[in-house]
Amino acid sequence: MKKRYKVSLVFGLVIFIFICGWLLRLDRFGFTSLDWVDFIEYKHELYVAVPDTNDTRHIVADTDIGVKVGEVKYTLQGKVRSSCYTYRNFDASFLEKGTPIYRIKDENKKNQLAIYIDGFYYLYQAEDD
Repeated sequence: MKKRYKVSLVFGLVIFIFICGWLLRLDRFGFTSLDWVDFIEYKHELYVAVPDTNDTRHIVADTDIGVKVGEVKYTLQGKVRSSCYTYRNFDASFLEKGTPIYRIKDENKKNQLAIYIDGFYYLYQAEDD
């Protein structure tokens, strides 16, 4: 009976550790220093900031802004140290939590998003393009 109890206890402990790791997202911890690119994850695709001629973000005109699709839920810089981290929808490298995200009105620009920061809309483009 004692052996069965020990096996159950070990099995329960392993399940408990697995559930805690899943709840705490342990994949964000690591011992490396990561260099982040300015991006946001949206619908399982990375959107990267489009630089302007002077290496600042490209500004989008207010008239080109479509509907709001969401806002940043988690900022990675300073919190994630593992290169194995799996990005979630609305994770961003530098953007602050709560930063609004908008679609671009032009149907030909479905691969672009506009991010509202300090009174301006900045262009982010899907990484594949």
